[in-house]
Amino acid sequence: MKNIYSMDFSYTGMDNSLINEFGDYCKRNKKKIHVSENACVEYYKNMFESDEIARIIVTNEVAEFFEYKGFFDSYTPGNSEKILNINCTPSVKTYLFYAFKLAILEGEKRFEKTIYKDFSNISFFYRAGEMNYFFFIERIDELFEREFVEYRDLFNKNIVDYCRNNINNGKFVDIHLDDFYIRGKDNFNYKHFVHQNMLYGYDDKKEVFYCLGYDKKIGVSTFEISYPEIINSFVKGMFFCFSGADYLYDLYPWPVTTYKTKSIADTEFDLEDFKKSIIEFINPRPAISKDNTYEVFGFDVYKIISEDILNDNNYTDLRTFQLLEEHKKCVLNRIKYLSLNNSEELINEKTYENMVYKNFKMLKHYYLSFLIKENSNDYKIRYMKNRIKIKNKLMEFAEIEKDLLDNVKKIY
Repeated sequence: MKNIYSMDFSYTGMDNSLINEFGDYCKRNKKKIHVSENACVEYYKNMFESDEIARIIVTNEVAEFFEYKGFFDSYTPGNSEKILNINCTPSVKTYLFYAFKLAILEGEKRFEKTIYKDFSNISFFYRAGEMNYFFFIERIDELFEREFVEYRDLFNKNIVDYCRNNINNGKFVDIHLDDFYIRGKDNFNYKHFVHQNMLYGYDDKKEVFYCLGYDKKIGVSTFEISYPEIINSFVKGMFFCFSGADYLYDLYPWPVTTYKTKSIADTEFDLEDFKKSIIEFINPRPAISKDNTYEVFGFDVYKIISEDILNDNNYTDLRTFQLLEEHKKCVLNRIKYLSLNNSEELINEKTYENMVYKNFKMLKHYYLSFLIKENSNDYKIRYMKNRIKIKNKLMEFAEIEKDLLDNVKKIY
């Protein structure tokens, strides 16, 4: 009996006739690949090949076929340039879906007060033994007009023209690209890794897009991507989204999202707004439970993190502590804003910075120091004694924070 590995590429927009043509192409070139009656691409594995190896072989062959068919033809020449305003150093960077939207909003002064109404509270989606997600409580999606685009919507279309047209219409382009095809990325010509990048401008003379995304140090920065790199990293990258962006298969099947800010009036941000968010943080609402998944809020997030970090199959990693630091920085920024615009002082700016923000910043570096000592390559601490130290520091700093913020409750 033959050992067959099967893949369905219908999500890309390939119709049955093109998939069958690929099957004929493989037959002519004596590949170990054929197309089944239901238009699935099948690969005959030998006894030493894993599913992962088979998947890479199949996707490489499909990408090669696309090149043979001319799907990477040149783009339409132009003589234009356009750059949309962004804040190149957004206040939240750990998750790109926050970084991109905040980079856009913080690039426009009129949204300052609106943003300040959010990001002072946090929540955590938790399911034991599975991936867990830390979020800020915010509503910034309401400030955008968005368009969600699937691979099939852009199949065999000129991706360079598509992106330039959107930018010309004042739209930012959040696009999934494969690092394997982008010079200057850690994974260039080494490993397929598909993830988000945001295009905010272009220059036809230089033949580049201006982009915000992860750099080599896994920080968020701006850089340039050439037109040929965009074509290769998007069109070929759609076959490799299992590496880094497997959610594009079904959960969030939108490799491209465009953003344009709405024309809305500015919203006031005052002391009462801030008081309310702080009270909700230190006295969180009850957890929400559904299908063995729990969403916990505010101060209760610390308890979940402290429990998870002690599990051998924990999902707490460096990003968790980066997000906690970012949360404290967001609160500090709101304290600074209010101290400049209100006669009443709710929390002393320097006290919060020294007793809360700097503590959680130190906690992140403390966690990082253990990663370096353990030579960890997945951003997780392995040794239990080190995890216990982190847990104890977290709860120590959390209590200091709570004691300080409890004064808000008394005033309120």
